Amino acid sequence: MEQLAEFLDRLAQAPAWLACVAILLVAQLSEDIAVIGAGLAAAASTLPTMLALAAAIAGVWLGDLLLWFVGHGARTTKLSRRFLARFVDAATAERCRRELHDRKLAWILLTRVLPGSRAPTYVLAGAIGIRFRWFAIVTLLAVLVWTPIVFFAAFLLGDDVWQLSQRAGATAWAAILTLLVLFMLRRRLAHWLGGCKHEGIPPRTPQ
Repeated sequence: MEQLAEFLDRLAQAPAWLACVAILLVAQLSEDIAVIGAGLAAAASTLPTMLALAAAIAGVWLGDLLLWFVGHGARTTKLSRRFLARFVDAATAERCRRELHDRKLAWILLTRVLPGSRAPTYVLAGAIGIRFRWFAIVTLLAVLVWTPIVFFAAFLLGDDVWQLSQRAGATAWAAILTLLVLFMLRRRLAHWLGGCKHEGIPPRTPQ
């Protein structure tokens, strides 16, 4: 919250062009602060609404593309390949790459609404070889949908949106982690229930 307040003070003191540059730069560090800050600045008449929204959209999308290039650069260097080979065997790495590539649309779009997941996900997209043109189009469409929602929520509701975004992110992460745990345990549970049926023992019900 202090970072958001400081960002708003900087925007209020800067001319419009410099405020837009600030939004572009801050978006590379924190998408939420940049977009919510832009919405609050527009609500306070610090910036014209459409100019602030355009700067937020451009900043977020630019950050997405830069992250892809970081991953792509790491993928093409010998040092990163040697580092990966030391910890992960080639077959496992290829299997993970195929799994992620086959589900790339789902996890790239899901990342858009999960705080903290943007950087590792989009770097990974470049690292596993997802085509730049496809990535750029998908992320642009996602930014054009998601960014105005957050922007106008801040414009209409004020800085309460910051607290709401943090709570929503924590809730989403908790739900995903719960699903992952259940997914990993499903085979053990199925094996245990099957063994109980085979032995004629009724499955134990949780207390």
